[in-house]
Amino acid sequence: MKKTVQSFCLTLITSAGFLPVKAQSNFWIIGGQDAAEGQFPWVADFRRTLPDEAETHLCGAALIHPYWIITASHCIRVSTPAIGASRTIRLNSVNTWYELNPDGGLIAEIDTIYDNPRFSMVQQTGAGNDLALIRLKKPVHTITPISLPRQEDTSAPIYSGNRKVKAAGWGLIDTGGFAGASILNWVETKIIDHTLCQQYYAGNTVVGELSKGVICAGYDDSLSSGVGAGDSGGPLWTEEDGKLVLLGIVSGGGGWKTTLYKQPGIFTKIAYYRPWIDSIINEFTPRVDTPGKFDDQTILVSSGPDRINVAFKSMPSDKVTIQLYNIDGRRMYQTALMAPAHKTIHIDSRHFAAGIYVLRIYDNQQRTFTKKLHYIAY
Repeated sequence: MKKTVQSFCLTLITSAGFLPVKAQSNFWIIGGQDAAEGQFPWVADFRRTLPDEAETHLCGAALIHPYWIITASHCIRVSTPAIGASRTIRLNSVNTWYELNPDGGLIAEIDTIYDNPRFSMVQQTGAGNDLALIRLKKPVHTITPISLPRQEDTSAPIYSGNRKVKAAGWGLIDTGGFAGASILNWVETKIIDHTLCQQYYAGNTVVGELSKGVICAGYDDSLSSGVGAGDSGGPLWTEEDGKLVLLGIVSGGGGWKTTLYKQPGIFTKIAYYRPWIDSIINEFTPRVDTPGKFDDQTILVSSGPDRINVAFKSMPSDKVTIQLYNIDGRRMYQTALMAPAHKTIHIDSRHFAAGIYVLRIYDNQQRTFTKKLHYIAY
């Protein structure tokens, strides 16, 4: 039982020894590809700095609220800082080894960590409870958090077997060594039915019995896809009703370094833990004045054959930042506009595919405007 966590966390504990090697699409994340800057800005890089050593990647994580990051509990346990060590979060930056993304990447300081007390480092992987929440010192208003499923979605079609999902992380790229990806990798895989997953792991003492608090994702056909060591804490998500929904976070596997054929990855099921997540966020989110919001009378949005028009009416802001994201969270457009009152900008959309986009505008006072656009390619 103990080797469950040890085998999956080996990458995390020895991550300072990684060599910065370029990620390759044929390695782990299995069947994956490099993410582009701005593609998944809400995917977080949970990092640690030891005394006299360089800062290094520990685990994946996700922004779920301006103040809150979610990750795996075992990532918290193995990263407990030594004297003089520190932990930080990087967002909107795909390169974990080198410079922060200059176009909107940010470092968020950690305030408090809330670890799920029911998790044990010596439990079997299937037992669940492997999640933790990280409260940031300052809220992040420049990145849209990923949505969470509802508690009642636990048995909904959103978690059904064979549903297409995506995962992302900085895990192993070399199954024979300990080289971690320097660039965030992402992959499309699928949910494995809970009962079927239990059959695949029958007799596996590392996984044990699958609780209601976990889900499985990986492959049982010829299309290799999944997660591996070093991807711990990272997100598993899907698209539902025009938005991205966080279904799970990487917890572990069957004792191997990676997902294998009919040996899927084990993920903490977010919907099942909504009561615990909500209780922490509701009780410990700082009580501060919520930044104001611009309404449809202040900012008018329209579209035509080759552009999206954003018209500003009378407004107090000295400067606003305008961003446009596609449904995957990839930033398609960004610009800053000084003295925006009574001005109009035109976003060239001739090369945009038809689909759902999110327009986000904010000023230096953290006043915001968000609008979902159903764009039709002409």
